[in-house]
Amino acid sequence: MTARAGVRRSLLLVAAVALAACPLPVRIPTVRTQSLTVSLSSPGGAGARTVVPDYTNQIDEIEVDLHSNDGYPDPAASYCHAAPWQVTVTDLPVGSWNLHVVARKGGVDVATADDNGLTLTTGAPLSVPITLTFTAAAATGSVLFTVRFPDTVGIDWVQGVIEETLNTSTPPLSSVGGYTSGTFQFDSLPTGTYSLAMTFRRGGSGGTSAGIFREKVVVLGGFQSSGWVNGSGGLDTERTFAPNDFLESNASLSGLVVSSTFTSGFSSATYSYVGTATGNATVTFTATASISGEYIQYGWDGAALTEIGSGVVSLAHSIGDTNVLQVHVTAPDRQTTHDYTVTFARLNSMAYGGGTLTYEVDASGNVTIDSAAEIADLNVPAAIGGHPVTALAQNMCGYQDASDIALPITLVIPDSVTSIGRSAFEGCAGLTSVVFPASLASLGPRAFCSCTSLGSVSLPPGVDIPDGCFMLCSNISSLTIPDGLTYIGSNSFLWASLTSVTIPSSVTMIGWGAFRSCLSLTTVNIHAVNPPTLDAVNPPPFDSDFALTAINVPTASVAAYKTAPVWVSNYAAKIQDGGW
Repeated sequence: MTARAGVRRSLLLVAAVALAACPLPVRIPTVRTQSLTVSLSSPGGAGARTVVPDYTNQIDEIEVDLHSNDGYPDPAASYCHAAPWQVTVTDLPVGSWNLHVVARKGGVDVATADDNGLTLTTGAPLSVPITLTFTAAAATGSVLFTVRFPDTVGIDWVQGVIEETLNTSTPPLSSVGGYTSGTFQFDSLPTGTYSLAMTFRRGGSGGTSAGIFREKVVVLGGFQSSGWVNGSGGLDTERTFAPNDFLESNASLSGLVVSSTFTSGFSSATYSYVGTATGNATVTFTATASISGEYIQYGWDGAALTEIGSGVVSLAHSIGDTNVLQVHVTAPDRQTTHDYTVTFARLNSMAYGGGTLTYEVDASGNVTIDSAAEIADLNVPAAIGGHPVTALAQNMCGYQDASDIALPITLVIPDSVTSIGRSAFEGCAGLTSVVFPASLASLGPRAFCSCTSLGSVSLPPGVDIPDGCFMLCSNISSLTIPDGLTYIGSNSFLWASLTSVTIPSSVTMIGWGAFRSCLSLTTVNIHAVNPPTLDAVNPPPFDSDFALTAINVPTASVAAYKTAPVWVSNYAAKIQDGGW
């Protein structure tokens, strides 16, 4: 080694020692931060023209909690105790955050909101509007809703009615700055949604109607509903009417009375009805407007419309087999219209079997027999006046005794009949047997209830047995249920004298108490592979503590029946292999 090389090596060693003694500085990355602002949204999400709780002036605290999805420490909870209910959290590391908000009233949690996966960036601060989901803070809530209208419209009386509860509010009116206002108040309403009908009159409570308006009201227990969601989705503290609002779009009648019979009562919001008229009767009607300024017209069977005044009795109209009355109502705005229709079926009568049958013929030419009175020997006719008899109406012969009607020992129902109504033959104690047609598609509940002489029943295929159909027919000892039906109704054979019953494979449900109090019933044969559903609350279909000894089921289904709900708790010991 030369002297120069040795010197060079020594210098390198000195430099290395110096670097070891003075290490280079370490660069620590800077955590970038951003701010996030949480604010409550207006509670206007219930839809326009809805009165809702304005929680912004009824809660007293919100708590905002944030959780980092990137492993940063969670900041302490932030609180706000006054409107405008806004919280800003600063110096949050950019990244992904989950937001949880709680609102309180009187120290009790009444609402929450969550917004997960919020992304903070180094750009602009993040603003998050939230909508709270509320729970009731008490059993009932209240409504305090103010309406306001120009003095010039001349209205001096208003009344509000909650239509579901009939709660009524008739507020005093006051005028300030050219506008009259009144505040409806309703207390102790359970949580729910209601309809508020507001009537405006000129000339006091008995004066002329200037308009009827309806608003939806959302009530939340523990809160007061006082905000009105306007057409833009914003929340107003009152509803202000303009003069033109009283040339309004209300095209509803307050009353429609006909000289015959409706099958249901009149309601201004129901537009279709069925009426009946007896024999060659004529029908008149009276339509009453709900507000002044409505224009009412009417016509029969699609004919040209004729004007009629509110409360005026119409000209008489002769009812044929089927007639349709149309009442056409035009609102004061002359744009909005509603049609009320009444379809009339004429109830005809005829001498039959020494008594009287009443019946109606529908538009298709089919006959429904409505009643039979004082008939010595009723065999249901297959046709009347060349029209097929297709239906036997509700209560057709129900509870008529020997002085009114004597049914034949065997009642043969013709092949034209497709339906038998509720209680059609209920209480006909002289009836011993019934021959049902293959055409039958439906039986009404209690159709043959309390036919105490009825000894045997053989039903057509596919017709479900409704509730109470043969209830209290204490003499029934023979029952044939063909395949095809799915339901055997509750109490359908209560107190029958059956000793055995066979239930076909198509049955999927047996109603409660279907064969209850059948004291002689010893054997039940069920061919359904899957155990039919039984009622878990009311009495089971068979009494297991009288004569019942065996419930025979398909071989492959014994285990399923013994473990099925209700079957296992009531009949496990009696279920056995039926060999099929």
